[in-house]
Amino acid sequence: MRTPRKQCESNVYHVVARGTARQLIFENDPDRTFFLRLLSEKAHETNCTIYAWCLMGNHVHVLVRAPMEDVSRFFKLVCGNYAQAFNVRNGRTGHLFQERFKSEPVSDDSYFQTVVRYIHMNPEKAGLASCAQYRWSSFSEYIASKRSLVLCDTDYVLDIFGGIEEFMRFHQVKDDNAVCLDADAAGKTRPMRDEEALALVQRILEEVDLADSRPADLKTVEKKRRDDAIRRMSKAGLSIRQIERLTGIGRGAIQYVLR
Repeated sequence: MRTPRKQCESNVYHVVARGTARQLIFENDPDRTFFLRLLSEKAHETNCTIYAWCLMGNHVHVLVRAPMEDVSRFFKLVCGNYAQAFNVRNGRTGHLFQERFKSEPVSDDSYFQTVVRYIHMNPEKAGLASCAQYRWSSFSEYIASKRSLVLCDTDYVLDIFGGIEEFMRFHQVKDDNAVCLDADAAGKTRPMRDEEALALVQRILEEVDLADSRPADLKTVEKKRRDDAIRRMSKAGLSIRQIERLTGIGRGAIQYVLR
């Protein structure tokens, strides 16, 4: 039975749609252009307002406002139409996207700003390009004097930030502790602050008979017990990035345990 999606009064959601089995969903620029055209068309059809977006190799991020039933219909139309065309062009069959997109509610202005920056910084964190140089995100909609593509309600977003200067200043601040919906998170969508995560990790250490240990001590614990603790952390809602940061265990090792 599927877990019901979390909803909020703001009707603003950070959504991530990822390729099944981490498959690349964009082969070339025409693919990306077609996907953006679908975002524009289907947002209009479903009365969804887009505030930020970013196309990565095997996943996409979108910050959108609408009741959750409309958001679900929006992504079903976009991903369904795109996958059908992609399969025809590439002579393939089967699912292109994971069956269910991920979503998290964005309930206040402070977190709204954090999510906008997180989405725009995705290419930089992946080592592809700075957000200002990356072509396939909404950052260009905010900084370009002439915009060839308009998907976002930029006026609303800039009002939340307090103008373009504050928008730019906020994007220049690196915040590695920001906890947003991670495309690699193991099925959890709830953002969790590090203070909460640390308390959870300490409780999990007690559950695996490591009550006197610190999170960083997990690196030296026997593999079976270490892996059990990692799985419990993921199940409790910690992202891979948080587990890595709090325990010092490498991202690759964590992903291998959670595969």
